[in-house]
Formats: sequence, C-alpha cells, structure tokens
Amino acid sequence: MKKSILLLLSLVLCLGLFACAGEGAPKETVPGTEPGTEPPATDPDTVPPETKPLSKFTNLYDASSAQTGWVNGSGTESPDGSFYTSDFIETYDGDTVTSGPAVPGQGWHLVLFAENKQAIGDGTTANGVRILEDFDGTASIMEYSVKKTDVAFVRFVSDRRYHDSYLVTLDDPFNSDDLAEYCGMTRPVLETFAREANSPLEGMRVLFLGDSLGAGQWDDGRVRAWAGRIAEQFGTISDNQAIGGYCFSNIRGSGPMILNQLNKVRRNEYDMVILEGGVNDAWGTVDGTNKVAPVGEMSDSFDPDDFDVSTFAGGFEKTLSMVFDYYGDATVGYIAVFNMKAATGIGKVTEMEPYYDMAKKICEKWDVAYLDMYHDDYVNDELMAVTTSKYLKDPVHPNKEGYDRISPYIGKWMETLVG
Repeated sequence: MKKSILLLLSLVLCLGLFACAGEGAPKETVPGTEPGTEPPATDPDTVPPETKPLSKFTNLYDASSAQTGWVNGSGTESPDGSFYTSDFIETYDGDTVTSGPAVPGQGWHLVLFAENKQAIGDGTTANGVRILEDFDGTASIMEYSVKKTDVAFVRFVSDRRYHDSYLVTLDDPFNSDDLAEYCGMTRPVLETFAREANSPLEGMRVLFLGDSLGAGQWDDGRVRAWAGRIAEQFGTISDNQAIGGYCFSNIRGSGPMILNQLNKVRRNEYDMVILEGGVNDAWGTVDGTNKVAPVGEMSDSFDPDDFDVSTFAGGFEKTLSMVFDYYGDATVGYIAVFNMKAATGIGKVTEMEPYYDMAKKICEKWDVAYLDMYHDDYVNDELMAVTTSKYLKDPVHPNKEGYDRISPYIGKWMETLVG
C-alpha cells in the first residue's frame, strides 16, 4: 500500500514539473512572424507549382514518357513540336478508351499497333473515334472502342496545349466535369444560342444521321454542329449519331455506312429523324484507288433485299427502310447540303447534282421531307459564301461561324415539318 502511494505522488510531481516547464518555455515561431513583424515577401520563383489534384481515374497517358511529335497510322514519326505521342498502351479486343482534352480537327487521335508494335492504322472521327462532349470550347472528350483482334497497343497523339492535362482511361469513362476536376480548372461559361419562343420543335426527340458535316468536324471544341445548335435554339432533344467519313453506299466498305449509325439507337424512340449524306459517296475511296460510288437507280420496291447498297441510291433507300422500320411514327427529313463548287479534285464532290436529284426522287417515293440547299443561291452565295473561306474551314466543311449561320436555317425548315 505504501509503495502504491509513493508511486502515485511521484507521478503527480513529474506531471506538475512538466506543465511548469511547458508554461515557461518559449513558443516556436516561424522567423519573421513574431508579433509586430510583417511576414517576409515571397519570391515567386521559389513558390512550388500547384500540384494536380488527386484523381479517381488511372491515367494511362504518362506525360513524362511521351515523346515530342506525332506518329501516324503507317508508323511514320515526325518531331513536330505541336504534338506529343504517348508510350504504348496495352489494349484488347472490346476495350474502350476515353481520352481528352482532344482537339476534334486534329486529324487522327491515336495509332493502332500489332503485338510486335508495328503500326497498323490510326483512329480518327471517320473510323471509330467518337466525340462524346465538349470540354472547354476548343477541345472535347473522345472515345474509341477496340474492335480489331490484331490490335495489341495504342498510342495517343495529344495537342501540346493539353499535354500536361491529357487523360486516358481504359474501360473507365469520364465526362467534362471529371476532366475539369482532374485538371484543376473551372470550365468556362460558353455562349449559347438564344431560345426560340414557342417553337413547335420544343421537347421533340430528334435523331440526326450523317457524315462529317453533320458531325461537325471543323466546328469548335464543343462540336455541336447543327444538331447541338438546334437543340439550344429550338429546344429539341437532339441525338447526333453522325460520323465523319460515312457513306450511304458501301464504297468505303460495309463499316462506314450511315445505316450502321442506327444500330446503337435502334431501340430508342424519336419524334423526328433528319438524315444528311452523299458527299462521301461522291468523294469515293480513300485508299488511293479513286473510285466513287455510282449514283444508281431508284428501286420500284420497298423490300430492303432489293436495294443495291453498292450504289448511292440503293444505300440511301436501304437506310430509309431501316429508319421507317425502327421509327415508323417519326417525321423524316433529308438535307442536301450546300454546293461545294470549290472542292475541285475530290472525286465528284463538285458534281453532286446527279446524287441529289436521285435523292429527291427517292424522298418523294418514301414521303420524306427534302431540304435543297444545293440549288439555293441564297445559301451558296450569301449564307455560306461557298467560294470563300469565310464560313468554311475547307471547301467541304463549315467552321464555327458556318455552323452558327446554317443551323438556324435548318431549324426553321424543321419547324415546317411539324404539323
């Protein structure tokens, strides 16, 4: 008992001495922050850079190992300082890679490699790269699904402006807000079209099909094309499935056909379907053989088995038959785009009249509304000024200003289709 009391007294005494020592000891201070002094000036050159916020995504794009320049689908490398190319990223058939910020008009965004790391092709908006959404008005988020069993690796080509913030994920999609958080930035508030009051299109579910014109290849990074702008101005619920490089015929193979754009959305419901296409049929092959799709003839049948998809006419009719099969109650319209009279040397793109004349006959047969911009002098001379570069990035594709001008024109036509 006495030993316990002595131990307790010793403990109390030690604690008291420790407390007294703490009260009398000087408090540790950072030099220059003593009371009555100003903190020292900060040398901006010595401030450590802000660190990128931790991300819930595993980034497969290693900026530290990316090489300056680009590599193309043939394996050719260039030291172009405007781009960076990632290291090899392992993939398998069926994988989906999401990337961004990616500039839509870049040309190609990734290169495919075999197991021996030999280049076997590239990924573009014309052959499988899909633009998901805008990021900052200049760049977008893109997605690519690996569908070739001989693809073992991919390498991404990024614009140097986004090199340090480029994100690549495998089977782990992200959106613009995710990417902004990853980059540690606030997305800008972007200009939108003023809403049209009491538009009959308000709330209508509209499916858009087509090629690079409908997809917005040289639009700004928001890649709204006319589908997105019409949604803003007229209040539609737009679903834009248009993909660059796609044709009505199979002149470029059975893959890049507009009818295949229906596969992903065949079970959806739409109030209206707007088709555009035919330029790539007249443009023809891109493998050096310089073949164009023949115009063909309109069938006297409505049976899909009777349509010759090796021709523009047959491919167009086959696509329309699928549209009516899937969305029988929807209003359907077709857009014959402006005259590309300055696109010399590109297949028969400057000679689209036979294609559009046939399209008009087919539309009459199928009771499809037809917007003829090709023969419209106002569209060609004033609205789009097709012989200049004012509203066109090249003789075929509108730029942002071009889409700003042509979209309300298409939207007003669509309003006339609503009875």
